[in-house]
Amino acid sequence: MTVANLTTPAQYFHVLRRQKHREFLKPLVLMTPKSLLTRPEAVSGEDEFLEGQAFSEVLPDLQISETMFKDVERVIFCSGKIYYDLVQYRKEQGINNAAVIRIEQLYPFNQELIEEMIEPFEQATKYVWCQEEPLNMGAWSYIWPRLEKCVGSHHVRYAGRNRASSPAAGSKAMHLREQKKLVGKAFSV
Repeated sequence: MTVANLTTPAQYFHVLRRQKHREFLKPLVLMTPKSLLTRPEAVSGEDEFLEGQAFSEVLPDLQISETMFKDVERVIFCSGKIYYDLVQYRKEQGINNAAVIRIEQLYPFNQELIEEMIEPFEQATKYVWCQEEPLNMGAWSYIWPRLEKCVGSHHVRYAGRNRASSPAAGSKAMHLREQKKLVGKAFSV
């Protein structure tokens, strides 16, 4: 089985193409919220659909250049649409010492690729998993032990909603307050 939480149209296209062209049958579970359809940042360039491009299980932080690698003290892992909130918050707050890495394919977990992705951040001492879902839902309980293996002697912290019996808040205003709080927490825990 493959479980993915995608953030761009190109990723969606390539995961479906990979599924179709595989020489074996394997279930594909996709979690893609409707809100990404209207989000202006959730777009892909025409060149991302061309021959030679493929599905990426993990996407690096493209806003962090090689010259900035040594300044990164915090690595935030996430999956899905929360990525756009994290990047927007980082820009609004002028934070330049945090990288945001998107794990597009949750299962099977690609430990080697994630280790390769965080290797350039030698100064990083804080690792965070950020999710929108409550603590007892979402990917945290699955991904936490796997990320712990990737970061070595460091610990992975959680930034998200507390445990809840419902996957969503009762009102949009409450949801937006919680969302703002958990995104800020990703940069402060």
